[in-house]
Amino acid sequence: MSRRRLLFLLALVPQLLVLGTMIVRAETTLRDGVACDFEVAAFDPVDLLSGRHVVTRLAVQRVDRSLVAWTPDEIREGDVLFALVDPTVTPAQVIALTPFEPEPGTIFLRGEVTWVGDEILNLDYGLERFFIPADGVDPSTWWDADLGRRPELLLRVRLRDGAATTEELFVDGVPYAEWNEAHREG
Repeated sequence: MSRRRLLFLLALVPQLLVLGTMIVRAETTLRDGVACDFEVAAFDPVDLLSGRHVVTRLAVQRVDRSLVAWTPDEIREGDVLFALVDPTVTPAQVIALTPFEPEPGTIFLRGEVTWVGDEILNLDYGLERFFIPADGVDPSTWWDADLGRRPELLLRVRLRDGAATTEELFVDGVPYAEWNEAHREG
């Protein structure tokens, strides 16, 4: 084997291992994770680099500081916090925040503090996008004239030992693909 080919393989293999590990973790989380349905306050940007998607800003990204399990004055932007989640209610709720990684088997989201207020913290969980087809109906800007309101959006996320993977977007309780077919103009 030539030196060039060996160097190429040495550069390629670690990258493939990292990518493979990411895929396996996401698929394992989808298979074995606990389903939690989070309320979404969405809007639909068209991003030429990322494609068409609904920004899924979760309602639980704004957390009351009273849920913090230690002196809240110590919290700063950029800190990593673990949000313990109650998956038995819909929409799922954050029930406590801690700076310490919970025990395995605990249902939680790993979030980075993006803003610290007197009573509220903003956390980023990395679950901010749900991609929709280019010709799909945008549920975040849809107005249901019959109901006189926008549809309720819930993002189903699978959680497993801190890993979080988006599974589905529900529009008024219906999976997005079904809702899209029913509301597509033809």
